[in-house]
Amino acid sequence: MDNTLVCGTGNLGSIPDGDTNINISMNPNLLITKDIVGKPPVVRFRGTDSESRYIYNLVNTPDFKDQWANCPITYSLNSDYYRCPEWKDIEWDKSVLLLGDSWAFGLGLDLPSTFASRLSHELNGTPVVNLGQTGTSWTFAWINSVRLVEAGIRPRAVVYIWTDMARYAQLLEDNITYSYGAWDLDQPGLGREYALDQTHSRNMSIEILRSVRTMWSCPQLHYTWSKHTDLPGVHYLGNSELDKARDLIHPGPRSTAQWARSMAQELSSKIN
Repeated sequence: MDNTLVCGTGNLGSIPDGDTNINISMNPNLLITKDIVGKPPVVRFRGTDSESRYIYNLVNTPDFKDQWANCPITYSLNSDYYRCPEWKDIEWDKSVLLLGDSWAFGLGLDLPSTFASRLSHELNGTPVVNLGQTGTSWTFAWINSVRLVEAGIRPRAVVYIWTDMARYAQLLEDNITYSYGAWDLDQPGLGREYALDQTHSRNMSIEILRSVRTMWSCPQLHYTWSKHTDLPGVHYLGNSELDKARDLIHPGPRSTAQWARSMAQELSSKIN
């Protein structure tokens, strides 16, 4: 099977002393974005991949119909709103974790074309757990990393796709967040101040990166789609983007296939 079609067709980290009785099948209580709470678990359109945008592009965008008219997309989420199996069904110690925002989530892509599916294929079927959430931030991925480690989850490897450094996750309840970003710059408040203070948001991202590199005992890879996130050891993906997803904003299936091959080459020697 050609895994580059346009329409989608290890080593266990050590458990610290005192953690040997942790039940890693438990719910790790990961963060949830406020806008998705209460939404149906299975939908055909989401976020920037909206039905209205799809209909407009069918009529007005050259070549769009040829690629996407007969490529239906279904977003199927687990009971905690993540695009992956239920927590109890995941073999965490045999899996690679993928954290990030809509790029990791796979907005505008069918399931086989997402980073998680592509990377799993390139790693000869090693499960890749998609923990991406649309519109999220460095702080969101960092807090989720802490909660995963605290739950006793020790994966084979962790891959991050980092966002723009100016985004911020406001904690509303124990695991409910509001995600601030460029879309909120005209509104006064915490998110706007965080984004405008570029020195602070950059320094905070540096500390988050230092933190996650320390907390995991397994191999890690760090990528970003933002050309402004020029931090040591974080590889920029944007220069090699080949195509667009159905929303014509996010990377398309050929791009995710190419990047997954590169990621797998870097990971395979570390987890086998």
